[in-house]
Amino acid sequence: MIDLDQYIERIARIAGEYVDLTDCAAKLLGDRYGNGDQTVIECVDFRRTMLTVGDRDTLNWQLQLGFFPVALPADVQLGGYAFAAEVASAVLKLRMRTACAPYRRTDPLFSGSPALWSSVRDGELIDFAALAQELGSEVVAVPNGFRKIATELDPALVEWLRRNNPTSPFFVRLAPDRFYGQKPPMMLTEAVIAPGRFDALMKFDMYPGQREYGEYVLQKDALDPKNPAPFIDYEVERLRRLEVRAQRRGDIVSMMIEELPAPEAPDGLMVGRCIHLDTHAPNKTAIRDVKLSHLDLALNVYEGDVRNERFGTNLKDGKVTDASFRTHLMRIEGIPLLTLLPICAGFLRSTSLLGEWLKDLQQPR
Repeated sequence: MIDLDQYIERIARIAGEYVDLTDCAAKLLGDRYGNGDQTVIECVDFRRTMLTVGDRDTLNWQLQLGFFPVALPADVQLGGYAFAAEVASAVLKLRMRTACAPYRRTDPLFSGSPALWSSVRDGELIDFAALAQELGSEVVAVPNGFRKIATELDPALVEWLRRNNPTSPFFVRLAPDRFYGQKPPMMLTEAVIAPGRFDALMKFDMYPGQREYGEYVLQKDALDPKNPAPFIDYEVERLRRLEVRAQRRGDIVSMMIEELPAPEAPDGLMVGRCIHLDTHAPNKTAIRDVKLSHLDLALNVYEGDVRNERFGTNLKDGKVTDASFRTHLMRIEGIPLLTLLPICAGFLRSTSLLGEWLKDLQQPR
């Protein structure tokens, strides 16, 4: 049997192989286990011997997923899911550090396509105007080759925003750490992002200094097995809270939305998904006519003790604990305010928390 040092080394090595992970780690590793991959089998066997009561309480529900062979004893399957969770955590750490690092001229992205450096905005984003997205996928043609949109940003959302707002200034984060001379395989997925008619959802009527705040929380003791969306958000996605804040200051209305996962993840990171926007539209402008000055999508990464500090505050008063590190994923200017709602659906991970906010928007005032 392998020892702890070998186990940790293998987690790091496998995480490096899966740094562009788009599928569930447990599924990928379960397939490798089923195909007789000795590296994975030895890691699962080692992790099985280290299972705690807490591991069993946390992971027991995953047995129903069936990613590891169901004929295996339950403890072997749990060892597999515990191992997969630790690989996924290592992948997240690798990806977040890369995803949030400011661009450098020495990044493979710019080494392969030096002309792209002139399109960089604020060290984080790239002007998307002259780039070609391949069939709505994550693959983007750049001078001399191809790159990929950052994995934390849905390429279908990028395609939809560009198609529906062709003249709006638009900036997107491309992953900095790889460059492809030939077109790489595309992750072909079907996605429909379509704006409905949201005229009745919001009244654009806020007096100077007025603030609006909403907070939506998932609680374990309130989960209903007959309603799977909150269960998946809580247990699988590990999401906990959605905060929404809007305020008018003078002639500017700004809004901040942040979705927060559980702060106690074993990888030491809490990755918040953040939307910020503002508009100079006059008060009581018809909602369908309100244009945004800009809208940003960003990742806020809270590390170590900063996780609980942030989770112990909220956006209601406007000031919360700063992220340990962060980056913008996208910026677009001059789009309709009502576009916010499909953007939320394409960027935020929780369907249940977003649904609760949208229900509130429909309530008569």
